Amino acid sequence: MFGKVPCLATFPSSAGRHRGLLPARANEKTTSHIGRFLTLALVLSISVRGFSSASSPAEQAYARATRAMATGDYRAAAAELRFSVRVEPNQAAFQFAYAYALNRLGEIESARAAIAKCLKVREDYPGANLLAGEIESARGDFGAAVEYLEKARQQDAGNVDVLSSLGLVFVGQGLFRGAATQFREVTRLRPDFAPGHFNLGLALLKLGDAPGAEKEFRQVLKLASDYEKARVELANSLLAQGREGNLEKTREAVETYRRALEQSPDQPELRFNLAFALSLLRDEQGALSEYQKVAQSKPDYPSVQFYLGYTEYRLNDYASAARHLRTALDHGTDNFFVRYCLGSALLQTGDHVSAKAELEMAAKIDPKDPGPHFQLAKLYRALGDTQRAAEENNKFRNLSARQEEGWHINALEKSATVDLQRGRTAKGIDALKGVSQGGLFGSPRRQFSAQSRARLSGKWKTCRCKAFSRRSLAAFA
Repeated sequence: MFGKVPCLATFPSSAGRHRGLLPARANEKTTSHIGRFLTLALVLSISVRGFSSASSPAEQAYARATRAMATGDYRAAAAELRFSVRVEPNQAAFQFAYAYALNRLGEIESARAAIAKCLKVREDYPGANLLAGEIESARGDFGAAVEYLEKARQQDAGNVDVLSSLGLVFVGQGLFRGAATQFREVTRLRPDFAPGHFNLGLALLKLGDAPGAEKEFRQVLKLASDYEKARVELANSLLAQGREGNLEKTREAVETYRRALEQSPDQPELRFNLAFALSLLRDEQGALSEYQKVAQSKPDYPSVQFYLGYTEYRLNDYASAARHLRTALDHGTDNFFVRYCLGSALLQTGDHVSAKAELEMAAKIDPKDPGPHFQLAKLYRALGDTQRAAEENNKFRNLSARQEEGWHINALEKSATVDLQRGRTAKGIDALKGVSQGGLFGSPRRQFSAQSRARLSGKWKTCRCKAFSRRSLAAFA
């Protein structure tokens, strides 16, 4: 019935900090925020100083603080270190440990001041630039974080904590390609490092590389079979491929979501995605059951009322569909899809006045979509207004022709892009050349608009003349 269906988000914000990525560290369970390298730097500073019974009061307080941190009592550690830095402010080790403890307590600004004093005393103090980068990242100052982390990388180019932190900063800036580069280097240096593969998978998923993301999440589960977040993201990557028409991946996504729900049954996001996957498999009853469970546990869950109504429409339960679609409007979900589906459901129930209002609103929201005009033509025929029905039908036919052309052009451009980026240059050129001349992959010749032919012909000539340089491929990015 519907000309288009809204996309399902496959990159949930609840997966961790920085829009979904976890703070990947070499020993995540014990040092999830700072990392093994910073812990090692702290331990080394203790051993180098070699406290004895004759140590100064500041050093004795420092020793007590490190013992407190070893047990996770960072508040007691901070109290001891506050004394140490007040008595001996020029000891870099004291300032570093103080910043470390404050950062673990979430006192970001105080930690920032302490690490700045540490770097002022000794700018190459082990772990200081990394900790400073972590603190700036937590503050949201990603530019400053990059500066500190680049200094840390210069000191130790193969440090996976530095690379992971740099990748997370790129995520905070929305630079997912740069983040993927850093995480890929982490996995190269530490192939057995599960969080590195997890972060890389999430970055690839954000970039639209669902198969690459799937590979990384499978590797995570090989390294840590109880890593449930990786199982959820594996399901998301499979669903992303299912949305492209891969039924095998969709079926696997369904099984993976069900397994994840066994561990976390109270996760509405997982159940919502499971319902969406079932709808892709045309299991409308199964999808409806899952959507209903989401709505019962969290009635205001985003889009669930719309999908309930949409699924009920597909099951020919038009009255229930209209009820849930009205609820979606009440919850603030007011867009083309809701108006179009609601108008279509009301038309089926015989409420022509309300249906007309909703369908006209949908046509106003998206004037290029032919669907509302098709439904309006049906409505006017039912009312006996043949003239208005003919007008709407003509609008439907004209918009459908343009939409079909756009679909074919977009599909061709996408296919040609993949061919060119994977080195299949001849095939990519032939595809673009074919559409610029009016043909499509050997199918019956199609007459595209002059504007579309010019656009595609221009891309073909750019690729041919630039010899597939990086500049030419940028046209397809």
